[in-house]
Amino acid sequence: MNKKIIAFIGILLFVSPLRLMAQEHNVIVAVPDTNRILIIWNTSDYYPGYNLYRRTSGTDFIRVNDDTIRIIEDCTSFRNFLHKDSSAYRRLWSVVPEMCDIPQIMASKRDRRRYAVKAAAFQKIYIAIAIGQGFIDSSVVNGTRYFYALRGIDSSGVETEILCQTSVVAGNITPPARPAGVELIPGNASIMIRWRPVTGASGYIVERKKAGTGTFIRINFPTTMSKCVVGPSGDTLSDTTKLCFLDQMYWYRSKPSNNVVNGVHFKGPFPGTTYVYRVKAFDISGRFSPPSITVSGTSYDSTAPRSPTSIHVAAIGDSLNITWEKVLKDYDGHIDISGIKGYKIYRYTSIDDTIGTLVTSLVPQPTDTTILNVSYKDTTHGLGSPYQDKGYFYRIKTIDNWGNESNLSAHVGGVIKDKTPPPPPTNLRAHGRTNSIALEWRKVSTPDVAGYLIYRGICGDTLLREKIRMIYSMHLVGTVDNEDSTSFIDRTVPSGSPVCYRYTVKAYDNSQNLSDTSKTVCERLRERVAPPPPLIVGLKARDGAILVQWVAPPVQDLFGFIVERADTSDTTVWDTLSKKLKFPTTVECESLPSITIWDQDTIFSFLDTTAKPKEHYFYRVRCADVGGNVSTPSASVGTFTFSFKFPTRSHIRRVTPASDGLIIWWTPAYDSTLLGFLVFRSENPTTGYIQISPLIRSDHFKDKLITKGKTYWYKVQALHKSGNRSVPSAAKSGKLP
Repeated sequence: MNKKIIAFIGILLFVSPLRLMAQEHNVIVAVPDTNRILIIWNTSDYYPGYNLYRRTSGTDFIRVNDDTIRIIEDCTSFRNFLHKDSSAYRRLWSVVPEMCDIPQIMASKRDRRRYAVKAAAFQKIYIAIAIGQGFIDSSVVNGTRYFYALRGIDSSGVETEILCQTSVVAGNITPPARPAGVELIPGNASIMIRWRPVTGASGYIVERKKAGTGTFIRINFPTTMSKCVVGPSGDTLSDTTKLCFLDQMYWYRSKPSNNVVNGVHFKGPFPGTTYVYRVKAFDISGRFSPPSITVSGTSYDSTAPRSPTSIHVAAIGDSLNITWEKVLKDYDGHIDISGIKGYKIYRYTSIDDTIGTLVTSLVPQPTDTTILNVSYKDTTHGLGSPYQDKGYFYRIKTIDNWGNESNLSAHVGGVIKDKTPPPPPTNLRAHGRTNSIALEWRKVSTPDVAGYLIYRGICGDTLLREKIRMIYSMHLVGTVDNEDSTSFIDRTVPSGSPVCYRYTVKAYDNSQNLSDTSKTVCERLRERVAPPPPLIVGLKARDGAILVQWVAPPVQDLFGFIVERADTSDTTVWDTLSKKLKFPTTVECESLPSITIWDQDTIFSFLDTTAKPKEHYFYRVRCADVGGNVSTPSASVGTFTFSFKFPTRSHIRRVTPASDGLIIWWTPAYDSTLLGFLVFRSENPTTGYIQISPLIRSDHFKDKLITKGKTYWYKVQALHKSGNRSVPSAAKSGKLP
């Protein structure tokens, strides 16, 4: 960074609001120099001009300036005048590089650079003269005391009363006296140094070092000091006659930053560290006084840390876990240089609760820098309740190592849920009606019960064929949202349903906790309803029989089936083929089977072995439930019957040559159940067989249509009177030599 800018920033930083307020008091300084007196001043208002008056002892004031003393507004003249003293030009250029801006700067009460220019004027007489706040009186006699008075000229040209005055002995060239009355007032990361003004001093140097170590370093950039009326903590000072300088911590991006004065870097004052201070005065000619006595002091940290943020409260069982972001900065947004000690946690029963309860006085700050959050588990006994949800709010304070406490954080709430279910209802009873089933039970005694849930399934949990238990699932069919109601009517049962239903009831509380299920009860609609008829899906011919297949209706209490048959001679007469059903004398709902007693499959069958072959029959089926209700018949379905008896397979015993052909012999021999035999021939043992004989009622056949020396293959097949053929015999070969 440009050194000029650094210097200017340093001036602005050191001119604190405390100092600026006091610096506006009227000040005039007169310093003897060789054969002249140098006078500089500062007033509380920005007068366009001034008149300087002088007198000796016993005489009246006379004006010493010919023309009104004003700022040099012409830029060229301003530069030329300051070049009379090149050091003054360089000093002012380090504050305001553009000289032409100075008249505008001095006319503005809001431009902080004005104070930097005034500070420079108290160091260089030519700067003071250039801005209209300095004068060199060369018409003096050494050894004579002169009294000087300053009057302002307002914008109307009217001269004011005396603003300030001072006296000095011409030719008495001595360094300023040692600053006296030096004292310290510790503040928040700051220390105010105060001392009595030194006659003839135009500025002061404040030096500091750590107690017991190091050497003194200068810590003030501007040298013009003012009289302070308030201390570093903002309290009004009883003695406002002393000059002051505030040594205070400066910050950059929330961290303590370096100050640079005359090329030396330093920080502080850090709270808890003891520093030693001294002050030197100098006049406008650059003569320094001896250093003042040394005084020591320690600043403190009174800035409260920030309140915790990003607070979250979560229930863990019957406890509440509070987490928040680790606090590292103070209320002003700076890193808390004293460090965070920990946190206080307060619990409130509502957001309107202004008293609260201190849960813990200290949750230590984690020392591990990788930990970004802090947590605390509130395990106070009795936070939760078995009968209701309980909510709490938490607020947190941050405590630093100086004992400063932050404001309370915002309210953040959490809820411990009631997770204790009510007991299940007892004495559950069911009553079947024509189109509904009514339930009753005893009221649950817990105070937070809110209602009941009714579940329904199907009764019966034992399979007849497979000795295993199958529990049917229960489904929610109703809700009773009145805690005092202990009954429910299930009107969702399908009209006329013969199904036996299983019921159970659960209680729920205000936190929606569900009880265990009550005991289950079974009940059905109490009326006699015949089941729907079955549906025949198949009539299949079998060997001397007819297989009848049908689909049963979806009836849980299905007991059995009645299979009937009629022939074409009279379809109004139906004969019962199945065995007579024997119904139980009494039926309890709980005794109903879970599925049909016949089969788990959906298709049932009956084999009619009394059917005659090649006849036309009609079949129909009825079903019955456990209560003895028989359905109407299914639609009748007709079919033809067949005979599937096949003759015995023939066996070729031999093939023998004769004089005029080959004779094929087989078994069995012909009988009255057969129509006869057929003979087949081929020149290939596996394919190409053709019939070569008529229907033969014997046990042999002579093949005359052959060629000598050629091999032939033969098969024989029997033909039954019903038209059914046997399986062809195995092939056998022969050859006529």
